[in-house]
Amino acid sequence: MKPTGFMLSFVFLTAVSAAAQNYTVSTGNLELHLNSAGEVTSAIAGPERVEYQMQSTAGLGGSADLTSSSVRELPTGAVEFTYDLGSSGTLTSTFQPADDSIHWQVKVVGAAGVQPYSTPIEASLALGAKTDPLFWAPWSAGQGLHKIKPDFAPTFKNLNESDMLLRSYWVDPLVPQPLGNDIFEVGSFFRRGGGISVPLAMFVDRSANLGISLVQSPADTLLYMECQTSPDQRVIFSHENHRIVQSNPIEFNMNIVVHEPDPRAGLAWMVKTYPEYFEPPNPRAHEIAGGGAYSEYEAPWDAEKLKQMAFRVNWKVSVDFPYMGMFLPPVEPHVQWDRYAGGARGRWAPGDEGRFGKISIEKLADYSRQMVADGFNVLSYFNVTEFGDKIVYPPTPGIKETTGPLWMDANAFLNTHFPDAILHAPGVRESWGGSVAMDSAEPGYQEFLVKQAQRHIDEIPDAAGLCVDRLDWLNQYNRTADDGVSWYYGGPARSIGMSWKDTSAKLGELLHKADKVLFVNNIYNRLDLLRHVDGFYQEKGNRMVALNGGAFVALRKPQMIWTQRVDLEVNGPDTFFQRALYMGAHVTVPIPGNDHTITPDPWVDAEYIRYGKLFDAIHQRKWVLKPNPVSVEASTSSTKANVFEVPDGLVVPVVFAGYATHAKVTLRHLDGKPYKNAVAYMPGDEQPVPVRLHQNGGTVTFRTPVKSGCAVVRLRE
Repeated sequence: MKPTGFMLSFVFLTAVSAAAQNYTVSTGNLELHLNSAGEVTSAIAGPERVEYQMQSTAGLGGSADLTSSSVRELPTGAVEFTYDLGSSGTLTSTFQPADDSIHWQVKVVGAAGVQPYSTPIEASLALGAKTDPLFWAPWSAGQGLHKIKPDFAPTFKNLNESDMLLRSYWVDPLVPQPLGNDIFEVGSFFRRGGGISVPLAMFVDRSANLGISLVQSPADTLLYMECQTSPDQRVIFSHENHRIVQSNPIEFNMNIVVHEPDPRAGLAWMVKTYPEYFEPPNPRAHEIAGGGAYSEYEAPWDAEKLKQMAFRVNWKVSVDFPYMGMFLPPVEPHVQWDRYAGGARGRWAPGDEGRFGKISIEKLADYSRQMVADGFNVLSYFNVTEFGDKIVYPPTPGIKETTGPLWMDANAFLNTHFPDAILHAPGVRESWGGSVAMDSAEPGYQEFLVKQAQRHIDEIPDAAGLCVDRLDWLNQYNRTADDGVSWYYGGPARSIGMSWKDTSAKLGELLHKADKVLFVNNIYNRLDLLRHVDGFYQEKGNRMVALNGGAFVALRKPQMIWTQRVDLEVNGPDTFFQRALYMGAHVTVPIPGNDHTITPDPWVDAEYIRYGKLFDAIHQRKWVLKPNPVSVEASTSSTKANVFEVPDGLVVPVVFAGYATHAKVTLRHLDGKPYKNAVAYMPGDEQPVPVRLHQNGGTVTFRTPVKSGCAVVRLRE
């Protein structure tokens, strides 16, 4: 979160060297020319050696005075510029040739004897005059919802209006747009109208057939980061809340990458360079995911009907525990306890309390065993950012006294075992059911969480793994703790995002060793926070910003999204389902007992069965990241198509074709793979229709029928 209440001005570094001198740093398809101030002044890019009046700067915000600078040319071909900022410290900007890009590192070190402080650390890149590029980023709403609705300003006060807008409108996030005055938070959060989920900013120069991307490494320590753009073709990466002190050097590692003028080409570079952030640590995640549910229902299922709807996995709803955080109480497997929500919360119909009111570890294990026998999967509910029930803060006298087992009293257990884990930002943050927000890096609490995860592995062996709720807390700071790197509102703090990185590494190691998976409710989409995650079940995924932003962190991981009846009513089932198919997302299936998601009724069930085979076709999909890999022609100009890999070939969702009856599709860059047959799945059809392929080397064309504006074509080798 960006602090408010004060203003910062930005001063970029300028030349101080008396003797003007030029330096060159080059790699295979990019050559940068730099002056003695360490600024890029021009560039030659691409196989046709296109010249740009490229500009770059690096600097600190505030009023840092530049007293002197020095330059070193290194044997590796790198050029290093070091600036003495006087009482502010030093800044080093280094340009280093890499195999397929130029690596740009900005390093800041505080001055000796100076107290810690924080100010924005910035790096900017512009293509310069004589070009008119478009801009693209892995954004959730294009260049902002204000381009759709000029008076839109998402706030907590007008959240109902914002929510309906986010449901009703959708912008294709793969379309580059003109540069404007925009600020994108790196971290796509639905309540603020979106942002960028992957730290990449791209210039698209179609006249030169080039794309040029500035990429920030997700492996760096990132706290609060913005991507700012301006009509003068400038992109600025700005980092805030970092502690500048001599003992704590701060590094930001970027790459300037030249590629084809297509968003997928820049994303392909990211996936190739940082595969550990995109590939699921446990590949079994793709088999487990599919049509989802968030249900406590334990009565017999209509398994065949659910399979017609492409259902595969239930995230067991958050009512089984006695209170938030105590997911498996320290009792014998047969011992029963009252479920937390019960009938009092209105989740169940009258009379259901007796049917669903008590649970035990033994019953949870039996439930998962039966689900697997029926051909489905279970993800157990987990949460690392909230704890308790009706927590009293500050603790009242005698709060540690309890007549029963300590674990039964949430206040007593919290204040006995890990009171320092409560998040102070600055005050204590209350959440669902009177729980409080928590900082998972506090050692006692983290140990408790890891032990809870191990008990799930040991005592519910048929569950596929965990799904962790409420990542929306990760942009907060705990002002009563210290992570050694954050400086927030003038003092040390601990980033809850940094806490999650540490906790998720431990949870991931534990689960993956047992061949289990770690899924998350990624309300806050930010690539660097998701390295140890196998897949996503996104609570706000029925809103545009979450669907789009989530798709770019899920390029190689499964993405499932929340669905509510209003989504089908506001958008129409065809529109809602086709958005999801185009973005490679699975939807929530109408299951009895679904918690604030869609539940069964004849109309809803029929619409899901209409699209069931289409969602089955994209099961285990991964994005194809070749440049311009697919194009589509139809009588309706709104028609779109995407292309994904699946284990036995390719799938091509053709969507939004309106009243068209057919669409012509061209696939490119297939690397000579021979595709022998294809079939088209269309809404409502019992059987797929054969599609004739025409292949010429790496290009395949076909004409597919469409129905209700849609078909999913599956090609097999």
